[in-house]
Parts: sequence; structure tokens; C-alpha cells
Amino acid sequence: MSFIRTVFSITSLCCLVFSTTTFANPALDELCRDEPARIQRLFECLDLSTKALAPTNATVQAKDWPGACRTLLDYYENKHAGDAVVPSVPPRKASAAAKAILQDTFTFYAVADTVPRLDHGGLDWTWQGPTHDLEWAWGLNRQSHLSVLLGAYAASGDEKYVQRINDHLIDWVLNNPYPGKKTRGAQWRGLETALRLSHWKSVFTTLQQCDALSPAARILMLSALPDHAHYGRNFHATEGNWLTMEMNGLANIATTWPEFKASADWYEYTVDQMTTSLTQQTYPDGAQIELSSSYHEVAANNFKRFSDLAKKEGHALPQAYDVTLESMWNYLAYIIRPNGKNPLNNDSDYEKIADRIARHAKEYNRADWQYIATHGKKGTRPERGPSLAFPWAGQAIFRSSWKADALWSFFDFGPTGTAHRHYDKNHLSIHAYGRDLLVDSGRYSYVGDKWRRYFTGTQSHNTLLVDGKLQKVMGPLTEEAMTDQISITEDFAYARGHFTQGYVGLDGKATHTRAVAFIDNAFWIVVDRVETNQPRDITALWHFHPDNTVAVSGNMDIFTQNEQGNLRVVSAAPEAWKMGLVEGQEEGGIQGWYSVKYNSKVPNPTIVCETKIEKNTNWAWLIMPGEKDPVAASIAILESSDNEVVCAVSMDNAPATRYRIPLSGDCTIELRTAKK
Repeated sequence: MSFIRTVFSITSLCCLVFSTTTFANPALDELCRDEPARIQRLFECLDLSTKALAPTNATVQAKDWPGACRTLLDYYENKHAGDAVVPSVPPRKASAAAKAILQDTFTFYAVADTVPRLDHGGLDWTWQGPTHDLEWAWGLNRQSHLSVLLGAYAASGDEKYVQRINDHLIDWVLNNPYPGKKTRGAQWRGLETALRLSHWKSVFTTLQQCDALSPAARILMLSALPDHAHYGRNFHATEGNWLTMEMNGLANIATTWPEFKASADWYEYTVDQMTTSLTQQTYPDGAQIELSSSYHEVAANNFKRFSDLAKKEGHALPQAYDVTLESMWNYLAYIIRPNGKNPLNNDSDYEKIADRIARHAKEYNRADWQYIATHGKKGTRPERGPSLAFPWAGQAIFRSSWKADALWSFFDFGPTGTAHRHYDKNHLSIHAYGRDLLVDSGRYSYVGDKWRRYFTGTQSHNTLLVDGKLQKVMGPLTEEAMTDQISITEDFAYARGHFTQGYVGLDGKATHTRAVAFIDNAFWIVVDRVETNQPRDITALWHFHPDNTVAVSGNMDIFTQNEQGNLRVVSAAPEAWKMGLVEGQEEGGIQGWYSVKYNSKVPNPTIVCETKIEKNTNWAWLIMPGEKDPVAASIAILESSDNEVVCAVSMDNAPATRYRIPLSGDCTIELRTAKK
């Protein structure tokens, strides 16, 4: 019989049904009486032919099901005798989060709520929190709160935290039967099925010596594992981060509980899936194909977790696995902001990742990562950079140095990514002198409402709208490296993006080309070109971090007024634009909002620039940073064509310098200067 058929036949021996048994710590005799099919199925799934499980096998043959449960638990108690949680001495104060959980109050995605109890006394595991967000219910069913309670027990020695773990496990297993099919429900979606296993693993292996985790809870956990394995083996995602997390969940079962008959097959399957997926998910430049810095790290962590598990179990993975995984950490190291935080691209949260990069630097013996993460205090100066691009991801990182006060920009000229995408082609973020200035607006929420449409839409990014319309979905993947759109030398760093997919609901056709040039590690020139077959209304957007004080001068210069770290945005044709400041707007269209993490949003100053065009048109912008006040500067377009723009930049009334900014063609000689 094939592996798939074997697992299915074992799984289908007993379809779980709602039981009159509650989570009130039934004795093993009661559990075996009220859940006979469940208990018998558990032992059908175990390999009882081993010497270690001989006592259990004898009681199973005698159909002494309570006895079989006791001998099985004795086996696991001996197996994990050295894994016990040792309470702190003297006891420390348990966390506020754990105490709240004792009152049925949970916090997910920074939102707290009290989960109601149902008529049978157990929790409503479908509860979506105060905002009716299914993500909240999924968070509840991932059961990370079990680890919070476990930590509180370890810190205090108070068994009431284990008793609550016990109650939740019994409640969940008995009242959330396995559907036996792929689902997006709160309890049995693939991610939740996989992610709760890491918490179950910690509870099961470390609490064998704690009587507060009852025999019934332990047996019920074991009885639910074949269902989790069946879901993970048969209904997992086929790509992306979901696949990596679900395979880690299946590997957790296979390696923590090798006593199941199918464990070896489960593990072999995860190795095949993970090694194949790592190559499929990772571009040659190291970027993960979802193109979100946060989910990139999630993917890298899951691939790393699987690698660590394989090494612990003595299983060798292909050499290419570690090489590709290292390239993923390399990507994160080189896109990092001077303040040690990640770009806020696509669905990301804004987090400090420098410490994590430094930790991986030691493991991979990468002195260049250590140098980047510590601003040169440790490690070795990188041979690449500080400006560089990732031609498969379509992302350019332009920076002046590796110091904490460096100038830094993130230009997104590539595909949208396979998941968690925003419609933000040609977006530009800028950080300078320790301050975030121009920003991506973040993700905020996954609830499919007006806010989700805003934060994922073109209107919340520093790019152009055409007739007020938003960008259409681009191809999610790059078919080849975009090296012909990049040029980096000692004096200039250059990249350009072409958005040709069109705009949602637009009458006719229009395309947007943006070229970004970082000059002398000192300032940026941005050239935009819109090609159109009819007159258009054009909107250029500049979103600033909420900590900035932003104004527009009489000559239509955009500038910040901060004590430290400032930016001036100057148009080459200020008379062409109508500029207005928007902040925290909801009426008349959402605009001017910023989110650093899920379920959090605040107003941020946004400059909305509007103009009308009759035909194909080019514009130029000078973006000048300053530690205090940026130098007085101006920009003018001297020559303009389909293929290039020649700009004159003047600073502090000095003679103008000419810069040729290409819009198409060979990038290897894209920039040149000459005195006027």
C-alpha cells in the first residue's frame, strides 16, 4: 500500500465527532469509555513492534485501553525525563500576558479581547476579536499562548499556568474535530495546523514531570497528531511561506514523535518539499519571491529552523540548501537601513533586524554582515556597496556609507511579488541622518476593507497616479535579472523602472517610467516620464514619516523642518504643479496614513502634487538631504526627449552642473557631468 493510502486509511479509521466529554480532566477510564474510536485509532497509528513499546503492545492486544494509555504515558515520561521545565528559584513574577490568559483575555496583533465561553464551558475557538478579524481567530488557534503560560510556569513555579494549558488542550482537541479536507476555518487552516505544533511540542516534552498536565490531556494531544500530520501531508500549500511553515510542522511531528508508523515517510516528504521549495522561492540574488522584507525573514527563519532540525536529527541536507539559505540572510544584511531596521515594503512590519543579522554573521562567519550590523565597530568592511542593487528582486539600495547617519534609499522597480503584494511600482523611500523621511505606508491590516485597499494601493506610495487610477497587478515574478536597468559606479548609482501593465479602470493607455540617480553619495535626482495616448491628470505623491514637520514654500519647494535630519524636494517645473498637504484624511478618499505594524495606523504628512498633461511628458525632481538645513538648490530641465532628460542642478548659487539621466538604453554609461 502506498504511503498516501496508508496514512489516509489510518486517518479514516475514526472520524472524530463532538463528544459529551468536557475538558474537566477526565480520568483515563472515562476518556477511553467516551472516546473509544479515538483511543483505538491512536494505537493503530503507533508502531508498537519496537522493544520500548512492548508493554504498550501487550495491553493493546488485551484490549485494555486505559492500561495501554498508562503504559504509553510511562514510556514518554521516561523518554523526556531530562526535558523538564525547572521553575525559577526564587520564583519570579509571571508575565501580565499569562495572567490575562487565566482570565480568558488574549492579545493578537496588538489587539486584546476576552474570548467568550460556550455552553459546554470551553472557549469559542472561532472568536475573531473586537475587530471581527479572522487573523485574530487564526492567532488564537496557533496557540502561542500555551508557550506564554509555559514561560509563566517556568518563571514562577505556579502550576495554575499548567492547569490552564491542560484545560485548553482538552477543550481544543475534543471540540474541534478534524474536517479531513482543506479549509480556511479558524481551527484547521494549514498555518494554524502547523504552527501550534511547535507549542504542543514544548508543552509535551517539558511537562512530563508535571502532574498538572493530566494523563487525559497528554493522550488527547497524541491522538490529534495523526490528524495534524494528515493535513500537513495532503493539504499543504504548494509554494511560498505557507509551504515552509507547514513542512516544519509536519517535520516537528515526525521527529518529536517517531513512534508513529508514518513518521519516517513524513520526514522524507518534508526534506523533498523543503529542498525543492528553497530553490523555487529564492531568486539568484537572495531575495524571497514574496518581496516583503518581513516575510523574507519568516521564510529564511523557517528554512533555517528546518536545517537546524535536520542537523539535530543527524540528517544531511544538500550543500546547495545551506548556500541558498546564506544568500537569503545576505539579502537582509545588505538592504538594512542605517538605523538597523528593514525596508517597509509590501506587507511588512517595521522592525530592528540588525541584532539578528549580527547573530547570523557569527554562524556563517560573515564579517561583512557583522560590519554592516554594527556600523563598522566589528567585522570587515564589505567589498560590495555601500550602494547596490538586487536585479532579480528589482530593488536598488543607494546609500552613502555604512555609518549610522548615512543617506539611504530604497527604490522598488521590480515585480509585485507572489504574495502580500502592494501595487507600488517605482516607489522610493529615503532615510537620512538617523531619520526616516520619505516612507512606504506599511500594511496595517488584512481585513478586506477600505483600509486594506489604501495601504496596498498605489495611493499610499511615493509614485504616480494617472487620472487618479491605481496600478494594475503586475507579473508577480521576474523572468530574468534586470541588470540592464542598473548602473553603479563610484560617483553615481542609478536604476530605472518601467510600469507598463496599465491602471485599473483607465480609459486608453498610459505607462510610467521612473529613473532614480544617487549623485556623489549626496543627493538624488528623480526623473518621471508618462507616455499616454490622450490628455491625463497626473498625481505625484510624497509620503513623509509622521515624525516630520513638512511644509511647501512659496516657490513650491517641499521641505521638512526637523531639528535633525531634513529633506527638500524640488521640482524642475514648480509652476506646473498644484501642491497640497494632506494628513490623516478619510473623507473624499483615504490619504496620509502610516502603519509600522499590524493593526496600528497613524496620520502622516503627505504632499499631493497634481498637474495636467496633453501628451507624453517628462518631469524631474531634486531630493536634497541635510543634517540640519539642506543647502539651497534648484533643478531645471535643459533637454528632454523620449530617451533622456538633461538636468542642470545648482547649489548655493554655484555654477550649475549638468546631468544626463537616461530613460532607456544602455545603463553602463547612464550618467555624466559637464560644467555649463
